[in-house]
Amino acid sequence: MLRGEIVTVVTAATVVTLLTVAIALFILLPVMRFILMSGVFLHQRDSRFNAIAALLPAIATRGLVAGAAGNARNARALV
Repeated sequence: MLRGEIVTVVTAATVVTLLTVAIALFILLPVMRFILMSGVFLHQRDSRFNAIAALLPAIATRGLVAGAAGNARNARALV
């Protein structure tokens, strides 16, 4: 009986670890794609496409900041 309980705990921990890694990879995939694109464009000396690629994280960061500021205002309004 003890052996079955150990296997259940190890299996649950393994599933949680795998899900955590999968979510982290899912989040990091666009970042890695941007880094790869920038590297390729810099290697090809294509500054126009590199500038366009650099706009992507800038737009995403601006959206995150604006969303966080909006959430902070909404949270204060609810109090």
